[in-house]
Amino acid sequence: MRDTMRWLAVAAVVAAAGAAPAVAQDEGAVKTVTATGEGTTYDKAKEDALRKAVEQGVGVALTSRTETLDSAVAYDQIITRSEGYVKTYTEQEKGNDKLTGMWKVTLVCEVSTGRIQSDWAGIQELLAKKGKPSVVVLIRETIRGQDGATVPASTAFCAQALEQLLIRKGFTVKSVQGLQEKERRARDAAVAEQDIAKLAAYARDFGANIMIGGDMTCRFDKETRSYGDLKLRHYIATATLSSYRTDTADVMASVNVSGPASSTGDAKAQEDALKKAAAAVSDQVLKEILNAWYFEGQSGQRFEVEVTIRSDDAVKMRKADGYAERLQQLWKEKLEGVKGVTEESFNKSEDGKAAVLKLSLTATLSVQELKSAIGALETPGFTLERTGGDKSSLRYTLHIE
Repeated sequence: MRDTMRWLAVAAVVAAAGAAPAVAQDEGAVKTVTATGEGTTYDKAKEDALRKAVEQGVGVALTSRTETLDSAVAYDQIITRSEGYVKTYTEQEKGNDKLTGMWKVTLVCEVSTGRIQSDWAGIQELLAKKGKPSVVVLIRETIRGQDGATVPASTAFCAQALEQLLIRKGFTVKSVQGLQEKERRARDAAVAEQDIAKLAAYARDFGANIMIGGDMTCRFDKETRSYGDLKLRHYIATATLSSYRTDTADVMASVNVSGPASSTGDAKAQEDALKKAAAAVSDQVLKEILNAWYFEGQSGQRFEVEVTIRSDDAVKMRKADGYAERLQQLWKEKLEGVKGVTEESFNKSEDGKAAVLKLSLTATLSVQELKSAIGALETPGFTLERTGGDKSSLRYTLHIE
């Protein structure tokens, strides 16, 4: 039951609208609301009522709501923890429909609107530190007819639906809709082969932090006859998508959704099935990405850091590994918000004039905060020069003095 409640909250925050920055309010403020929930069991109906009561509490606590990314995440996280915001409740009415088996439960709840407002502001602050993600959508869409032949879909229903939803929620979308035919075939081949490394590299070329890739296939199901002896063509569209961090190719979410549809003509049945599956899978992917993005902000974001060590002094360069260890220790001890520094590789050049240190750094800081913190550190014996990076990676040159 708690798992169900948790998912409902997370999903609601992700999919719902947000609010303007919270105004200071007494955290002890309470509002009495009445809410009716429905479900296949009594417990599920009660959970639904509690969730709806907290949704009312959000509306009371926050006077302005907008379709923003941080607000969507805040809403979802708050609804997920519905029980935590309901101080007390009394059951006003309950009943079970004997025909449908559905339960209805009406609760009178005391909702802590002050705590909702306080937590809302905290969640938005965390997301603001983390920064807004940019996304590229790489989906192969095909149609398989009654003869078994597979052809590309004429319109990218899934990609378009997903891109539009992401844009509404505040993501920066790197569109690939204008790809040349040769590039499109290369992308589709990588999707078909499940070559995640190639797709991640492809997405990085677009400057994206997150890649959503996969297949949506609409296939012929059957033919039936309706009233009036009309022939109906039935199709089922199935979308299988995964989202990945482009820097590491780590999976953030995986979803699978099907959408059946029928019509008197093939083209209309195919289009309806594709649109239905596209809408459903887009909503699920968004929820899971936002949850992963939020919880990553809580536990710490992983940054890839590359440090090139240089010196004109050959004797000092022979001690480059010592400077590499000194840098890692300095960051672990002095950078507040850094939870871990792991060495991935350390390699010296053949001429002995340079060495490249690659690190994985986990921090609860935004990339801007991390850059500022590193820049403010005193580094006795060497200097650090920032030479590049993006939202999830940093590059430096370490000059041995």
